[in-house]
Parts: sequence; structure tokens; C-alpha cells
Amino acid sequence: MIPVRTDSRGQVPGVMHGLSSSGQTTFVEPLTIIDQNNEMVRLREEEEISRSLASSSKLRGVQSDLSGIAAVSDALSENRLHTREGKTLC
Repeated sequence: MIPVRTDSRGQVPGVMHGLSSSGQTTFVEPLTIIDQNNEMVRLREEEEISRSLASSSKLRGVQSDLSGIAAVSDALSENRLHTREGKTLC
């Protein structure tokens, strides 16, 4: 956006986004850059989605690792229990 004197607003084709408190300045997004700004916003959103998916994938990997660790822990606990009782597993 660029500030434009309100009395010169017609000289800058674009979208008006706001007006100063005094009313003497209009904030305009020139038509020539609207598409570029929209593309930049789209790319930022895609980047954020990619980061979220990567983070989610890492969490799934950690969950899988935790499941494996829990299984090993359960097996070791059972082995210790049987050993205390004087039984052998093999």
C-alpha cells in the first residue's frame, strides 16, 4: 500500500484500504501489484502448510518409535517377572 493525498486519489488506480484519521491521506494498493501480493500470500500459505505437514510427519514417527519402545519395555517387564518367579522363557 502507498499513501496518497485524498485529493489526488483518482491519479492512482487501485484498491483503497484505508483513510488517515485526518482524512487527508488515502492508503491505496496499486492495481499493478495486487496480483503479485496475492501470489506472495498464496506462497506463504503453502509454506506454512508444508511446515505443518512436516511437523505432523515427525510426530507420527515419534509415535511409532514410542509404540516400539513400549513393546520392548513390556517384554522386558514380563521377562523380569518370570525371572523372579524362577521361570525361564526359552
